[in-house]
This record gives sequence, C-alpha cells and structure tokens, in this order.
Amino acid sequence: MELLACINNNGIVFGAFLEDKLIGFASLKSNFFGQNNEYLEMSIIQVSSEYRGKGIGKNLFNLMVISARSLGAKKIYISAHSSEESQAFYKAIGCVEAEEIKQVVPANEPCDCQMEFVI
Repeated sequence: MELLACINNNGIVFGAFLEDKLIGFASLKSNFFGQNNEYLEMSIIQVSSEYRGKGIGKNLFNLMVISARSLGAKKIYISAHSSEESQAFYKAIGCVEAEEIKQVVPANEPCDCQMEFVI
C-alpha cells in the first residue's frame, strides 16, 4: 500500500529486477518540507534478503538521489530502521543524523533513527 500511495501522490518508485523477478524497490515522496523546503522523503527501500550485499540497495538509493536532485531537493530524509544492518547500510552510503526532524515520522515509527543524505 505504501508504494501505491507514493505513486498516487506523484512520488517516484524504482524497482530492481532479476529477469522478471522483483528483487528490490525504493520510493521517494514528492512533497518538499523543512525550514527551507529542501527535503524530500524516502518512503521505503527494500532488497530481498538473498540479494543483499550485492550493491542493489546502493544503486536504488543512487537513483533516488538523481531524481531528488533533478527535482531541486538538497537533502533526502530517511526514517531508518534501528537494526544494526540498516544503520550500517545508511552510514556506508553517507547518511547522517537529520538536522531537522519531520515530527510526524517519529510519532509513527518511534524506534526509527531520523537520518538525512545531503545531495
């Protein structure tokens, strides 16, 4: 449902396929926010467990960065799962603790870490 909601609100969704099998996906919301309206929010990134560690998540994230930059965003906002694996992934691709917190996000996901990627 989250991907469909993203699409219905003019967001962008990417898929990673192996032949005709979907093995990963990511989505970027289209509404700007933040004090200077410089953030776009990543709503989800997921790679099937058997395909992790092969650069697929990084490639999906890079596609989001390219799209966000083309839309004029300066930062991507990420509500990252608190697991060690998720945190290691985001830190490895250059994400840091968010300077601004989108208050509705931690209210919905109180255990998530609020991060950002500066474009």
